[in-house]
Amino acid sequence: MNGYAGKFLEIDLAENKFEEITFSEKILQNYIGGRGLGVKILWDRLGSKWETIDPLGPENILLMLTGPFTGYFLGARTCVTGKSPQGNGIIGSTVGGEFGV
Repeated sequence: MNGYAGKFLEIDLAENKFEEITFSEKILQNYIGGRGLGVKILWDRLGSKWETIDPLGPENILLMLTGPFTGYFLGARTCVTGKSPQGNGIIGSTVGGEFGV
């Protein structure tokens, strides 16, 4: 899919390891990127045990994702997504600028 490098880096700070992962083009097309893809990944990995996950614990996932327009200055956004410690829901925040580029 154009607009993506096709590579995602998963970093496990508790285990000091990292892994390059990929997603199918269908998932990238359906969830576009940034917030949509972040919610999909978060729910796929934590959904079945959502109530037991400590938002501030090592088992929680903090995602930093860009959208398909990253690389174009006007469309460069980075989205941070995770489980909120305030309301037990999903939180997402975006930042613009050159960080995502």
